[in-house]
Amino acid sequence: AFADWVRILRPGGRLLVFHRQNNKEILDALDPATGATQWSFSYPTGYRDDFGFSEGPRATPTADAAAGLVFTYGAEGTLSAIKLETGAKVWQLDARQAFGIRKEFFGTGCSPLIDGDRLLMNIGGVSQSAGIIALDDTGYIKVESGSSRTSVEGIFACGDATDPTYRQAITAAGTGCMAA
Repeated sequence: AFADWVRILRPGGRLLVFHRQNNKEILDALDPATGATQWSFSYPTGYRDDFGFSEGPRATPTADAAAGLVFTYGAEGTLSAIKLETGAKVWQLDARQAFGIRKEFFGTGCSPLIDGDRLLMNIGGVSQSAGIIALDDTGYIKVESGSSRTSVEGIFACGDATDPTYRQAITAAGTGCMAA
């Protein structure tokens, strides 16, 4: 029995269920025909929702079948890379500590996004290097966008935004955001 806010993904012949039980965020790999657990990965969490809603997690996991990895991002800011075949931890990053992420209304909830050989995360945060980050499959941070201010308050640029040959990730976050 799973609590509310369960996230389900189906890569490579298994169901991946990201959920919370007691003080653990858990990623279970289940056989889609029988529901039997193939493997389980978990880590402790102390996140508490101040408004009486679900304790998370909020984000849907992302699988990179080519790399054989699945990525999860917990309500408390724990970003994990897990082997898709075995459930073994490859690396883990405490984004809350690394980037000064505040709890806010619902904790953290960005679903990881794969773009080529990068994992993109719109993590927010208050440190100078917060915002959108790009990591490689070892967890090494390739890009930190926090120092990319423009002349317009609240607008940031990441990478070479003037050359159309480069791929761009465009996001908007915050109260009253609009994208054009």
